[in-house]
Amino acid sequence: MNVHFTHECEADPVDEQPEREPASSADAEARRRTAVLAELRRRRNRRRWIVGLSTVAVTALIAAGSVIAWSSQARAGDLAGQIDAWHEEHDRASCELAVRIVSAVGLERRAQDVLDAAEHVGGASWLLPAAERDAFAADRDALLRTIADGGFVTDEDRELADTWEDRAAASGDPESYDVLGECITAAAAEREPIEGVTAERADALARELRALGDPRDFDDARIDRLEAAIAQLQVSATATAEGRTAYDALKAELGLAPEQALASLRESDQHLAAVLGVLRGTHTPSDVLDLVESITLHLASAWMAEAWQLEAQGEADAAAELANAAQQTRDAIANAAPRPVTDPGTSRPTPVVPPREEAPVPVDPAPVDPRPTRPAPTTPPTQPTTPPTQPTEPVETPAPEPTAPPVGTTPPTEPAPEPEPEPEQPDESSEPAPSEGVESGVGDPFPAQQGEGSGA
Repeated sequence: MNVHFTHECEADPVDEQPEREPASSADAEARRRTAVLAELRRRRNRRRWIVGLSTVAVTALIAAGSVIAWSSQARAGDLAGQIDAWHEEHDRASCELAVRIVSAVGLERRAQDVLDAAEHVGGASWLLPAAERDAFAADRDALLRTIADGGFVTDEDRELADTWEDRAAASGDPESYDVLGECITAAAAEREPIEGVTAERADALARELRALGDPRDFDDARIDRLEAAIAQLQVSATATAEGRTAYDALKAELGLAPEQALASLRESDQHLAAVLGVLRGTHTPSDVLDLVESITLHLASAWMAEAWQLEAQGEADAAAELANAAQQTRDAIANAAPRPVTDPGTSRPTPVVPPREEAPVPVDPAPVDPRPTRPAPTTPPTQPTTPPTQPTEPVETPAPEPTAPPVGTTPPTEPAPEPEPEPEQPDESSEPAPSEGVESGVGDPFPAQQGEGSGA
């Protein structure tokens, strides 16, 4: 059984209600304030988000527009750079072609002169091998015919080559003149910059770039043909030079030639071997023409030595003719066109053409002297001298002695033949005079031999 006891101090529930109202009001106020603050915080955050998102959206739009604009401008700049690079490549290719043209024109001119001078190489049977000589002569003739027909370079090519050769000569140092570098520099200075590199012209620049085509599209087939022809000539010329008669064998056959002539022959043989060594390594078409030039000079040196041999044997006419041919060959080589300005070849062996005054055999004036002087001491010129003596003596005797002409004629006829041998003897003794005239222009080695040959 539950018994409830009521304490006196226990408050009446009715009396306690008013006391709880303030607590409830404070809590409600606190809750209300908390709710208000939370709402304000939410609104503030919402406004911040709205403003932030709006800012981000605007920024994104601005950035997107900038990116688009920058992309178009960058594309235009890239296209302009590609166009400029195309022109640089095109100018370089054009200058490289100009260098080849200058070289080709120089090669053609030099080839014509050198091959003309090598006219007698094909007939040097005692110096060069037969089959190789025939092949060389055929290649030489074919190359000269093509040059004459204009199959390698054009008139425009020659004008361009002359322009660059004049510039090289004006520089003061043609051997160091860089045709390629100067051409590229001049082309870059003349090239105008690309205008209108803007985003609006990006499409137009793209169309311009597509229309340019290949920057190295040039026609150089004619130059290829010239280089191929010289390469073909190299094969036969090399075989001809390698099959030449050895110097020791030539020296043994030319035992009467002076040391000066043999020394010239030895030097030409050594130079020919040096040029062959160049062709075995890295070389240019100009080196092939140097080989032809060396073969021709070697032939001329052999002719000179043989001319001395003939003079020593008393065959002055044949010696003078052969010496003249050798000197003409040397002069043709000396007057040949030089190597192209694009390929001076300063590090390669240079052929030495002996000057005319160093030739140990009669040159142009010498062969002329012995020929007219020989008829003078012979009997034909002495026969016309006797008739004038006969009429002069009868002119003095006819008046005082009309009956004695037969007697008077016989004495002058008898002494006439007597003095005739007297001038003939000094003429015969002075017959070495032609050789002495040769000696004056030749040097010391030949006088003794020349006198012996003439006396014989």
